[in-house]
Amino acid sequence: RTNTIAKLTTDKVQSVRLRLTNILGDWLLHLPDRYDYRGRLLPYLLSSLRDPSDVVQKRALELFDDIGRQHEKENAQDVLEKRQYG
Repeated sequence: RTNTIAKLTTDKVQSVRLRLTNILGDWLLHLPDRYDYRGRLLPYLLSSLRDPSDVVQKRALELFDDIGRQHEKENAQDVLEKRQYG
């Protein structure tokens, strides 16, 4: 069995890796049950931070910012408690 996503993270063509990064970000931001898949998808998005292309790295960082802001918004009370009480 082939892990297609893993293969795409190391594709030689930058546009393929950038598109994969955008798709992963879209899934992590918009899938209805995205929290169920977060543990499986985040490692691939993390690998984009170490991509040879600065464009892919920058996009991955932007997506992590978006995902973090969304998490804070959706879990505002938990985030507030953790910030206040550690």
